[in-house]
Amino acid sequence: MNPKAGTQIMTTQIIELLSKVDNASFVQPLTAFNGSSIGQHVRHIIDFYLCLVRGCDESAIDCGL
Repeated sequence: MNPKAGTQIMTTQIIELLSKVDNASFVQPLTAFNGSSIGQHVRHIIDFYLCLVRGCDESAIDCGL
């Protein structure tokens, strides 16, 4: 699978999840996310993609390796 297709699938899954989750569940800390909520996890994913897009625009992506 190429990155674009993977991103489209993940974006669709996130949209579907968010359309089904009520506000209380959105902010509830979860053990599966090490105490973070669904909302915090989604924000982390968005931040990751914003960083990736910014890095692509600047031709500099730091993978931290």
